[in-house]
Amino acid sequence: MNINSSGIHNSDSAFSSSYGSQFKGQLPWVNMKILKNHKSLSQGGVALFFRRQLRALAYILNLHSLVLASISCLSVYICYTFNFRYNMDFTLVATGTTFPLVFTISNAFNRRERATVLIANMKASVVSLYFMHRDWDQGENYPYSLGCNSNSWARGARDVLYDLCVNCQKYLMSQDVYESIAERRLTAKQHDELLEFFVHRAVLEEETTLFAKTWMKFERRHPGYLYLAACYGACSKLSVLNEQLTARSGYTRGGEGGFSRTNQYLRYIISNIEELRVLKEYRTPMMMRLACGVILNLFAVVLAPYWAHFCDSWIALGNRESTCPAGYAGALVYVVIVMLLFHIQLDIEQPFDGTGLDDVFFNIPEELDESIGGPIVYPLSQAGSSMAGGFGMG
Repeated sequence: MNINSSGIHNSDSAFSSSYGSQFKGQLPWVNMKILKNHKSLSQGGVALFFRRQLRALAYILNLHSLVLASISCLSVYICYTFNFRYNMDFTLVATGTTFPLVFTISNAFNRRERATVLIANMKASVVSLYFMHRDWDQGENYPYSLGCNSNSWARGARDVLYDLCVNCQKYLMSQDVYESIAERRLTAKQHDELLEFFVHRAVLEEETTLFAKTWMKFERRHPGYLYLAACYGACSKLSVLNEQLTARSGYTRGGEGGFSRTNQYLRYIISNIEELRVLKEYRTPMMMRLACGVILNLFAVVLAPYWAHFCDSWIALGNRESTCPAGYAGALVYVVIVMLLFHIQLDIEQPFDGTGLDDVFFNIPEELDESIGGPIVYPLSQAGSSMAGGFGMG
């Protein structure tokens, strides 16, 4: 076996002669059918374009929007019938409806962008920690174990990291019936809080034994509770593996030889999990979102006299009021715009639930094998029978 200056064996020529006919210039873990189908995918671009437009149309004209638009037009018709109309400054309406929606959308989008950065940082820490466990182990097969994903220690570290990522993924995708931790606390109080909200003196926690027991019961019934506990169980295993790796590498004290980095990577992983947890549990202001939903549905009716007054100039020209389209057009445009903003807000509010086109997908478990370089195969003629067990081939 030839070892280069960096300590990694030079087996490219032997590998090519032994396995070149099998892989023929392609990496064994890459599905080359994707590249062969590139032309057929590009030819489907026109169909995909029209598909996207139909999705947008269905998104805008959804059931909620159509029902609310019908109610708004019916309200305008009633105002025409009873000759009830008024004029007002529309800035008041925009301030009460459009501004809160734009604010919450901007806030939710910033949380989504932060989530993408955290997932990328967590993946970098997971892969880096795996590489340390794979290549810093100076066991009986060192230095031939360098870069080998199939040795027993590397497989053990990979399994723990994979378990951590899978449980983190399940936790982020778990959905609770409650909007926030504060709402769970309100429910745990087990008495009417409407009066407290009416006087604006809501208390979210009580210093009673009953409240503490009820609160813990609510926490344990949370769909992601077990997954989060499993995440920290995997982190505990990683801490043990880090200490064992120090001993296997010939050091007697933690932190020697740069091994403090293993705990740093673990700390980064835990920090990323907690930040993702905060993004999942603490969203944009809950009452603002709920109040926006109530106001938008009410304004579809309340603004009907305002839309009806659009026909004053039409009537002044001698036309019949029943033939005036301005009131209906104003009501439809308003409902479509505010409902579009409202549903965008709802969709990006929870970026991990996997129900929207703009969601953030935690795909680290699926990408882990690809990120660590895929399976590495060593010819037995070079590794020797004595090393086969170290490479996981025995």
